[in-house]
Amino acid sequence: MSRIAGYLPESTAREWFTDPYAFIVSATGAVGSAEPVAGGYRVTGRWPFGSGASHATQFMGLAAASDGGSNNQPPICFYFAREQVTIHDTWHVSGLRGNRE
Repeated sequence: MSRIAGYLPESTAREWFTDPYAFIVSATGAVGSAEPVAGGYRVTGRWPFGSGASHATQFMGLAAASDGGSNNQPPICFYFAREQVTIHDTWHVSGLRGNRE
């Protein structure tokens, strides 16, 4: 999702990508909730998977925005700094192992 830089305001792109190791991880399942608050949204949720999450500097998650009524709004992409995210180590699968040779 680092390609998002082309859509960001220049000042935000420069801030995020000053770090040469900047890496944005995304989870596109709209499982978050976004509640309007003064100045923006309060976003909560638990996204099931983000490849490379342990290396991310920013995260993107989709969240369903509420308009305060019964109208469903399309999901919105929200970006979070690493400090705002908790990574739950739940990805334990069989058969995925690198060869060290």
